[in-house]
Amino acid sequence: MTLALGLHLGLSFVFLGVLLWGGRALVDDDARPPERQERPPEKHPRRGGGLIMGG
Repeated sequence: MTLALGLHLGLSFVFLGVLLWGGRALVDDDARPPERQERPPEKHPRRGGGLIMGG
């Protein structure tokens, strides 16, 4: 019971933080790094797990 409650509260705070940060980034375009705006979407499929695995 305690584990479920802690996990629920933790995920709720993370979700709220992402919502607040995302809303602030949408309102203020300067909050985003410039390379993310100029980079075109990737055309090729990710190989070896993509950015996280470094492949």
